[in-house]
Amino acid sequence: MLIVYQGAAHPVVISLAEWPAPDETEPAFRARMIATCVPPGASHLIDPVLPTGIPPERWAVDWQAGTITDAGLPVATLRSTKIVAAWVSCAARCEAASVEVTTSAGAHLYGVDAITRDNISNALLGVVAGLVPNPRPWTPKGAAMVLLTHDDIRLVAGTIGAAYDAHIQAYLSHKAALVALTTAAGVDAYDITTGWPG
Repeated sequence: MLIVYQGAAHPVVISLAEWPAPDETEPAFRARMIATCVPPGASHLIDPVLPTGIPPERWAVDWQAGTITDAGLPVATLRSTKIVAAWVSCAARCEAASVEVTTSAGAHLYGVDAITRDNISNALLGVVAGLVPNPRPWTPKGAAMVLLTHDDIRLVAGTIGAAYDAHIQAYLSHKAALVALTTAAGVDAYDITTGWPG
C-alpha cells in the first residue's frame, strides 16, 4: 500500500508492506519511507518508528534525524474530532443497547436503536390519537410477538426514551468536558470511553 503524504516541506511516499519480522511468528507491518524530493543531506528512512495513534496528516518528518513525530494540530481541530468520536460512540452504544420492561405481556427486552425508537414513538402517537388498537401487536427484541395495551406502550416508550436520553446526557457531558479543554495534551488524554450507561 502506498500513502502519499504532502504535509511536510518535502512530499513523502510511504510504502507499507507486511512480512514476518525476525523472531516473530506473526506478520508485522513495516514501512519504508522514500522522499520524492530528498532534502540535502537526507536519506531514505527504512523501518522508521511510526508515531502510535497519530494519522499521517499529523506527521512531521525529519529526514536529517530520521524521525517521525507529531506535528500537532490546532486544539480546536483535535477537540472537534474527539467530540465527533464521542457522538459516534453514543450512536453505536444506543444501537446495541436494550432495556427490560415488564408489561401485561410479561418481561421482555426492547431495543434502544433508532428503528425501535422510531417505531415506539409512532405507536405512542397513535395511542394519543386513539388510532392504535388496544391491545396492539408488538415484537420485543429476540422474542415472539406479544400484545401490548396502550398503558404497556406508554411504559415501553418511556423506558426506551429514558435509556436513550441517558446516552445523550453522557455524550453531552463528554462534549462539555472537551469544550473546556484548552491544550492538545488535555484533549489527547481525555477518555471518551468512560461514563456511559451500563
